[in-house]
Amino acid sequence: ALKVTGSAGSFDYGILAAEEAGAEGRSFFGGRLFYPAENWSLGAFTTYTKRPFLDRTALVNSLDYEIDSKGLWRLQGQILTSQINEDSVKNSDFGAWYRFHYTPSATWRFQLDMSHWGEELDISDMGYIMRTNLEELFLYGQWTRTGFHESASAASVDWILWMIGRRNAEGTALQSKVVLQRQAKMRSGSNIDYMFMLNTAGYDDLISRNNGLVHFNKQLSGSASYSAQRRGAWGKSLSVNIMEEGYGGWGASLNAGATWFPNEKFNVEFKLNPRWSNDWLIWLQDIEQLAGFSLKQLTGEISPTWFPAERHELRLRTQWIVMKAYDGQGYSIGPRGRLAPVNNSVDDFAMINFGLQFRYRYEIAPLSDFYIVY
Repeated sequence: ALKVTGSAGSFDYGILAAEEAGAEGRSFFGGRLFYPAENWSLGAFTTYTKRPFLDRTALVNSLDYEIDSKGLWRLQGQILTSQINEDSVKNSDFGAWYRFHYTPSATWRFQLDMSHWGEELDISDMGYIMRTNLEELFLYGQWTRTGFHESASAASVDWILWMIGRRNAEGTALQSKVVLQRQAKMRSGSNIDYMFMLNTAGYDDLISRNNGLVHFNKQLSGSASYSAQRRGAWGKSLSVNIMEEGYGGWGASLNAGATWFPNEKFNVEFKLNPRWSNDWLIWLQDIEQLAGFSLKQLTGEISPTWFPAERHELRLRTQWIVMKAYDGQGYSIGPRGRLAPVNNSVDDFAMINFGLQFRYRYEIAPLSDFYIVY
């Protein structure tokens, strides 16, 4: 592999090339050119991946820009295209996003996002995108209140309202969201947050694994969370979530975390996340239908970290998940995406999984580290 970064005149540039050995090896190439000006910038990025084992090549080009008024507003965006050639079959598509920030004062902040991701857009050979075949409109507003009396427990409070409208490239209306949040920073250093969310009625075009659209009615959810900075030997956090899910059921989850600091060179992080649901809706590939289950699930993590000497770090991370799904009810996809109960038997199932990672890190110099990971 080879990586080169630098500047030439007013331009910054970067080049990356990597070659994998073996019959399934891939070749990766990436190039970046960036021009920063006083209150605007323009950049271009190209990647090319060659995968002989699949007789596949992937070329992705993008152009990004930013214009900044130095405080009042900022405009950002990107346009990208992909050209895929696999087994002599060619596919190409494009995507684009646009973001406008507006900050008229220290109290108010607004944001507008628009995005389009084509159905055939594919940057997965040397990149990642959450999903394609999607168009979104995002609106965000935030009001910040400060200047509380010295006797008040709150130092500042943010009220946030945001909403997102979604549809796929065929014009099918997907579930949209309206969210109201209150985020309070306390004088003690802790944070207390509340959130209420409405998922509007709409379709889900992913849950059935390309076996048809599924229509969902509106769904409500809410959460309350508390986090405290380290005080003495402990830092802690807790959140409670209640959500309407599945095809008319409810679920709840608890996220509890704590970090113990017996001294400055050693700490242990604990996380525990139980979850309950009476309508956990998933797609079952073996019977090719949807099923709703009652669910009990517990995930957890214990992660000790030790700094035996300057520049040295040892970390052990253990994670596990235990789950049981029972009382399953099968559904078929009916007209207009509505689910209809079926009498097919659906088997209960359970799972236990455990993961462990041990890592040693040595800091050679700032931004230069040596790792051994198991």
